[in-house]
Order: sequence, then structure tokens, then C-alpha cells
Amino acid sequence: MASKGPAENRLKSYKTKGLDVSEVRRRREEEGVQLRRSRREEQYSKRRNLTDVDELEAENATFPEGTPFTEVARALFANETEQQLAALARFRKALSKFGQSPPIQEVIDTGCVPRVVEILTFDNPSLQFEAAWVLTNIASGSSLQTRTVIGCGAVPHLVKLLTSQHEFVLEQAVWALGNIAGDSPECRDVILGSAIMPHLLKLLLVPDLNLTVLRNAAWTLSNLCRGKNPEPPSDVTLTCVPVLARLLYHTDPDVLCHSCWTAAFIADGPDSRIQRIVDGGLVNRLVELMLHHERSVVTPALRAVGNILTGDDVQTQVVINCSVLPSLITILATPHENLRKEACWAISNITAGNRVQIQVYVLYRLSECNVLDPDNEDHRQHLMALLARV
Repeated sequence: MASKGPAENRLKSYKTKGLDVSEVRRRREEEGVQLRRSRREEQYSKRRNLTDVDELEAENATFPEGTPFTEVARALFANETEQQLAALARFRKALSKFGQSPPIQEVIDTGCVPRVVEILTFDNPSLQFEAAWVLTNIASGSSLQTRTVIGCGAVPHLVKLLTSQHEFVLEQAVWALGNIAGDSPECRDVILGSAIMPHLLKLLLVPDLNLTVLRNAAWTLSNLCRGKNPEPPSDVTLTCVPVLARLLYHTDPDVLCHSCWTAAFIADGPDSRIQRIVDGGLVNRLVELMLHHERSVVTPALRAVGNILTGDDVQTQVVINCSVLPSLITILATPHENLRKEACWAISNITAGNRVQIQVYVLYRLSECNVLDPDNEDHRQHLMALLARV
């Protein structure tokens, strides 16, 4: 007997005939888990705030290179603001060098973190900024190091700084909170439990907000909505959907990237969460962003749409009505394997839907390939006969 060709083997691997809907959706969810693992390359949950080497050398350091960290830590308790500022700057520089493993644990071991947290409460924006920067980079380390920041009571003070009148202060505070939230679901929930969301959403709606602040705030929002075990509390995270609907029309690719990831994280859950995305009017814009010129935007937009397609048949139909099929077929022609894999997953979600949705997909593929014209009555009869066999 002749062996089966590769095309037939590929088709066989996608067949779900004989499986009930629950089994199809279970397989879809398993595929989704595999696709989520590849997200690590696209989305970093923590970031260190780095300083240029030339900038470090140009600054007049009270504590030159090689000064013991214990001596620097003692200066944090000095009465003079200049001494406190110099000590914070020294720690900040040590934790911020390009291309080097930061001495996070060495800084923690001096016992300075509680004092750095206390300085967040001082009525001095320069001190607040430097302290927030130090905590940002400590929180970029291991889970244990991040929990040190939490354990010293930094979170409520950082959240309060989101109302600062100084953009450079609130930007650094939101960055620190994003790093803490990105460490683990447990740390994320500590942040969410500190009433951050009203302050963060208000910040995201500030007209003419500095772009770097907006980028950091949008990134922090994505970290607050990510995670599966456990998922973030929906009653808190879903409050961001109206703001997200506005952010998705921003022109900056970084803001769009973070916002699409937020939508993807929210839709990666039960149908009730997907429905909030649908009701918020986000679907059409997400489909549009699947064809954005920046791959960093396409990837999360496609992920968000794929997650919405895991919903019920009505939710799937909303996506189909937004002309998602032409965009998916376009993505299948790209040279990027990960995008093609995501597009195939999204299409499999459509074909796991009801009979009409499967027919819509077959009709589109045949007409798109110029095989048959569904508007031609003779062709329509052939199509209906074909679909009856699907």
C-alpha cells in the first residue's frame, strides 16, 4: 500500500471528527498552554532601570567606587539631605549598571531596605525618586528579593506616590509596582489589594501624559492582569476594560503592545471575562491590530483574539463578524513561525464552533482561493453539497 502523503498526514492531525465539544475545547486549552509558554520572548514581567556608564562617571560621587555598602547604608540615616541623597544615588548606580549582574543581595544584606522604604514618605521628590529607583531594581531580582521589598512595607507608599505632582517620581513608583506585580501571582495580588487600580487607571487617562510614564503605566497594568494560578480577581482587573478601549487607539507601539497583552490576559479565562472584552467594544480594534506594522503589537493582538475565540459560539461569532478570517489568512503567509502557529490555533478555535461557523470558514477559504464563488448560484449549490459532507 502506498504511504500517505505529508499533506494528508497534516490534515489528519487537525481532525476532530468524533470528538464532543468539551473534548475539542479541552484540546484547544492544552494548545493554548503551549502557546502561552512562548510568550516569554515577547513579554518581560520585570525590568531593571539602567544607567549609562558615562553618566555614572560624570556624577560627582560622595561615595566613590569601592566604598563599602555598609558605610553607604549608614549615610541613609544622616541628618543632611545631601548625605541621604548621595547614599541613595550610590546604591542606585550599583544596581543600574549596564551589562553587569546587579549586587541586589549585597545591598539587601546591609539592612538598608526598611530605611529606603521610609524615605518614600519624605516630602522631598528627589529623595522619593532615588528611593523608588533603588526599590525598582531590588524588585527586579529573585522572588525572595522582591518579597523583601514587600515585607518592608513599600507597596502602600509606592501606590500613594502615583498621586505625586512630579512625573519623574510617579513614573519610578509605577515601575517599581510593575516589577513587584510581575514576580508572581502572590505578589501581584498584594499590589491589587493595595487599591492601586483607581490610581493607575486615573493616571492612564491623564491628557498629554509623558509618553515614558504612559508606557510604564500600561506595562504595569498588563502585569496586574497576567497570571493563571491563581487568576487575578476579576472584580478588580475588569475595571480596566473601558480604559483599555482607549489605550488600544494610541499611536505608540509600546503602549499598544502592553495594552494588547492586557486584553489577552483578561480574555485568557472563563467566558464571563471574555464577555467583558466583547461588551467593552475591544474586538474590532484587536482584529485591526493583528495587521499592525510592528510585530510586537501583532503578537499580543493575535493572542487576544485567539483567546476570545475560545469563548462560546456567540462570542466566537462576534470575532467572525469583525472580518477576522482575512487577517488570519494574511498572517498564515508571514515568515514568522510563531505567528503562523498562533493563527492556526485561532482558526482551530473557529472550526471548533458550531456548524454555521465551520461553514463560514470553508466558504471563505474556497472563495479566497478563487475555487468557487459563493455569490454565484451554481457555485452556491456545489458549496452547499460540499458543506453537507463536512
